[in-house]
Amino acid sequence: MVVAAGCYRPASERECSVFCDHTVMASPCPDGLTCGADDRCYDTVQCDQRPLDAAVGDDSSSDALDTCPGLGWLHFCPANPHSGSETMPPTFNTSTMCTEIRQSPGGPLCVYAVTGSLTVSGNVAITGPRPLVLVADRITIEMSGILDVADGGAGAGPAACADPVSGGIGVDSCSGGAGGSFVSAGGIGGMGTTSIPQTPNPGTVPSFLRGGCAGGAGGHVLNEGMSPGGKGGGAIYLMASQEIVMSGSIYAWGGGGEGGTGGNTTTGGGGGGGSGGHIVLDAPTITLRSTAHLLAEGGGGGAGGARGVAGDPGMVIGPSPTHAGFGGVANPLCAECGDGGNGSFGSQAGFVGNAASNAFGGAGGGGGGGGEIHWFFHTPFLDVGVISPTPVGSPI
Repeated sequence: MVVAAGCYRPASERECSVFCDHTVMASPCPDGLTCGADDRCYDTVQCDQRPLDAAVGDDSSSDALDTCPGLGWLHFCPANPHSGSETMPPTFNTSTMCTEIRQSPGGPLCVYAVTGSLTVSGNVAITGPRPLVLVADRITIEMSGILDVADGGAGAGPAACADPVSGGIGVDSCSGGAGGSFVSAGGIGGMGTTSIPQTPNPGTVPSFLRGGCAGGAGGHVLNEGMSPGGKGGGAIYLMASQEIVMSGSIYAWGGGGEGGTGGNTTTGGGGGGGSGGHIVLDAPTITLRSTAHLLAEGGGGGAGGARGVAGDPGMVIGPSPTHAGFGGVANPLCAECGDGGNGSFGSQAGFVGNAASNAFGGAGGGGGGGGEIHWFFHTPFLDVGVISPTPVGSPI
């Protein structure tokens, strides 16, 4: 894959991560740089941090940020940023509306950069296969502003996710799907009377920007009533050379699992909730007002169903932002069906789906595990707000 924007390097590396191919005779690097044996471009002194389309020795571009931003995993000078200040549009697709760079490890990223301020004043629904990186001198999310990568948003369900753990197939009563896992594990899928509970994949701490993982589908009999798990939350990285100021919200929670239905004479387990996604803030100064919300929690598992009576789906978030997604509730017409488990909140794992009480009911899906909120800064000004899970990172 060809890097189409500025020189990128993980903060842990001094070397420049402009990618090249050392097997090609003609140098694939910008003028003055040499392709190393590790397929990265180097100069003789340090990592080159100029835009790829700038000539060596030419640092006079007027359409540039004040400085090349990045204190954390990402540090690069974006090539050809949008000149001036801009407001984010109501919809944004990472397939077409940005420039691709490649992180190593990890998959490709979508970069949208401006030379001045970037403002979020309304709800911005962000979709597409690649995580989004927003770059500016100053990024402001107003009180009415929302960056939304939740429930299958941009970068959700990456290749780094293990296969979802679906509910087991029972002779009659079926287990629920396990919750999707990211930093914290999803909840165990509830047990059917003739199928074992489904253990989720373990949690893992990321070292690059990536989205969350889907929950497992509910168990079924004879391929009837199979209910999908919730989608994982997406991934977004805000990087400013000066400051990030937040009065609004960033949502990266996981989706709720579907409720089990079963066929006309069979049972179905509920789908597991999707895990939360990934939110990264990176700026010398980060200010969070009391109205700010940063949420990357798991979705609730779906309730079990039977004989065509569906259980409720899991919720993507609770009745207030201080609650994770609640598990779906079994239909009163199926008293033997199990409720879904709640999604993660804070540092908790997703909650276990409830078992079916007898052979005539489906079990609930497990709740989704938690994602990650990570920040890199010199100076924080925190007026609290609602943040879950607890952020990781410290002054740099």
